[in-house]
Amino acid sequence: MATQVTPLQTVARRGAAILQAAEHPAASSSAHLIGAAGAGMRSLADVLVQRGWRLTGSDAGLLAPQVLSGSGVRVRPGHSPRNVPLDADVVIHSDALEAGNCELRRARRLGIPAISYPQTLAALMNGAARRDAAVASPCGVAIAGTHGKSTTTAMAATILIHAGLDPTVVLGAVPHGWTSGGRSGRGDLVLVEACEYRQNFLLLKPAVAVVLGIEPDHFDCFQSDEEVVAAFEQFARHLPGDGLLLASADCPTTRDVCRRTAKRAGAARLVTFGFHEGAKWRAVNLAAERGRYQFDIEVGGEHFASLRLAVPGRHNIANALAAAALAAELGMPAMVIREALESFTGLERRLETVGTFGGVTLVDDYAHHPSAVAATLAALREAHPAGRLFAVFEPHQASRMICCFEPFARSLLGADRVLVTEVFFAREQPAAADGQLAVELAARVRQLGGSAVAWERFEEVVEQLAAEARPGDTVVTLGAGDIRKVRHGLVQRLRRDS
Repeated sequence: MATQVTPLQTVARRGAAILQAAEHPAASSSAHLIGAAGAGMRSLADVLVQRGWRLTGSDAGLLAPQVLSGSGVRVRPGHSPRNVPLDADVVIHSDALEAGNCELRRARRLGIPAISYPQTLAALMNGAARRDAAVASPCGVAIAGTHGKSTTTAMAATILIHAGLDPTVVLGAVPHGWTSGGRSGRGDLVLVEACEYRQNFLLLKPAVAVVLGIEPDHFDCFQSDEEVVAAFEQFARHLPGDGLLLASADCPTTRDVCRRTAKRAGAARLVTFGFHEGAKWRAVNLAAERGRYQFDIEVGGEHFASLRLAVPGRHNIANALAAAALAAELGMPAMVIREALESFTGLERRLETVGTFGGVTLVDDYAHHPSAVAATLAALREAHPAGRLFAVFEPHQASRMICCFEPFARSLLGADRVLVTEVFFAREQPAAADGQLAVELAARVRQLGGSAVAWERFEEVVEQLAAEARPGDTVVTLGAGDIRKVRHGLVQRLRRDS
């Protein structure tokens, strides 16, 4: 039986075709971005502007018009049908946007193709061609996994740029020294951060893929752990027979998924990396100084390179190892890989030191999963061993909070003092009981022997921190929602008091 194609699918395909046919579009190409202020959409805007596109944008999260740095795109606050230009060639929208959005409805009435951010990434990657003989595979490279995607993608991009390959890059965070996480390169490589949310990474057709680890995370779209595993297995199977799959040997789930995939006829070549003794690429001889590691990389038991990272945390060894293995398997020499990784200074909101104010060091981090929270707090303990560690945690989504309640409580024991804020309801409608989640989490931390309190308003958190923190202490704000408001408020307060 022939597969039925809906009118909306036809429109989406038309939009994707516009992007695929326009690898180097004329200056007349134009797009309207809905949800343009998000990190991924900002990165995409930079890529399109560098390719000659004219862009407009809107975002419901803004209170005033904003001009995106790098791309220069003017973004209007809120959503209105009037925001959609009559002459737009395509509308590109955030994947979190509701189907009934007034701007999407306006685009449909005007006959303007509308495609999502993940569909646009797929068009950028899947439409590119093989031209560079230095790369022994087609150009698509996708970095997937529950944790470390942004950092590993940025590290890999740093190596490839340093090697002169000039890749196109799209990731959902901003590396230090970049205006966004996007750049349009003139080389054949298209390197993207590939997210499993709504199985969006299955739209991509990479020749090379990295799986950093597999844990349940997006509880609003995956009903079980088995669904998560199945999605990653399908992602791994998407690779062509002459492709390359790099997988973490330290994650048992990843090992199992990728080994099953590798046994299939016509499967891509499997290469493993990690601390595990069975990995092809291994990090060995670890030594740390205030949370920053130096280590050796071995391949097949032979020395490959020695590194000293500028970014703190043991988890960043795994990220760097993945990026190094990827680059080396693509033919990059050890010296180039070492120089690039040692020059990498991190990303915004990834263990980002905001500054020291009145002797109090303020750090900001995107962690919103128990494993990431634990890794961040462990890294800060190593980097700042003398003073107390305050953690301000904004839970991200009630579904994640409920499903990971006990792991969250235990991960927060890594701080001396925990301040829990209200849940940030991304893509969810809050229920009456959700208002107690922060209170319940703080209570559970106390039951486990920690010190924790819940607060409703960010202003109260800032006042409490200003009253408790003293010189030598470290305060870290954790979360993927509005937690930056605490960071901004605390900076102002500490500056005023110092």
